[in-house]
Amino acid sequence: FLELPEEVIIATLEVNQRCFALREKGGGGLLPTFVGVSNTKARNMDVVRRGYERVVRARLEDAEFYWRQDLKIPIDKMAGRLKEVVYHPRLGTSWEKVERFRGLAGWLGDILFPGDGPMRGRVDEAARLCKADLTSGMVGEFPELQGVMGERYAERVGFDPTVSRAIFEHYLPRGERDAPPAGDAGALVGLADRMDTLAGMIGLGYLPSGSEDPFALRRAANAIIRILLDKGYRLSLAGFAEKALAPLYPKFKERNEVVHKNLLNFLRNRLSAYFSRGEESADLVEAILSAQGGL
Repeated sequence: FLELPEEVIIATLEVNQRCFALREKGGGGLLPTFVGVSNTKARNMDVVRRGYERVVRARLEDAEFYWRQDLKIPIDKMAGRLKEVVYHPRLGTSWEKVERFRGLAGWLGDILFPGDGPMRGRVDEAARLCKADLTSGMVGEFPELQGVMGERYAERVGFDPTVSRAIFEHYLPRGERDAPPAGDAGALVGLADRMDTLAGMIGLGYLPSGSEDPFALRRAANAIIRILLDKGYRLSLAGFAEKALAPLYPKFKERNEVVHKNLLNFLRNRLSAYFSRGEESADLVEAILSAQGGL
């Protein structure tokens, strides 16, 4: 099974079976062995070992089946299948969402990297394909591998490595412990994807309240802030938000100005919370954010 992508093997062992994959010393490749931990004493540990091996083999055979089946489907065709996946009843399909943030990512590229045609092309290609693996059998079986599998499928087809990597990196950071995207293409696509999500969900009235945040909007906003700071991008958040809202306004019941104000207030509050966690005083943060709108 070592011909499978490492991430697939590790996910099969760790997520499904609670076992540990083993790697060669010095950070080499995976070994054809694993560690299972049992808290039950047995008379014959060989029986326990064979039981682990039988279950793990069956799971890896399933993973191998999905991998081989997915490789028969061009990644472009996977992306096309998003037309059949409903993202939200009022916001359209996943394909429509991709087309929205694909345009938004291109707009970001024009602002942050003016005149860079190759960058514009890589960003557009990455945005077009970054959700394709959501329709794959492997991600259907292992949702935690979204992005990872997209990168692998794009690699197998022979896409530009920058594009393949951006397909994975646009999900970064997935949490506070994750590093932001290393490449600019992944960063721009990730920014556009998240702002489209914020614009759509807040426009529909799904503002987080208290501990309730079913669409992880706070995490999305925090990721936008982290990427902008890490990359040193100089960008008007207010302009970015307005650009994301423009194609969505017809889908909302609230007046455009109300939706716009709600999104800007949400972003402002996330900025305040983000900077207030550091050494800066709350008064200083509020003073800066209040100046000329702060966004």
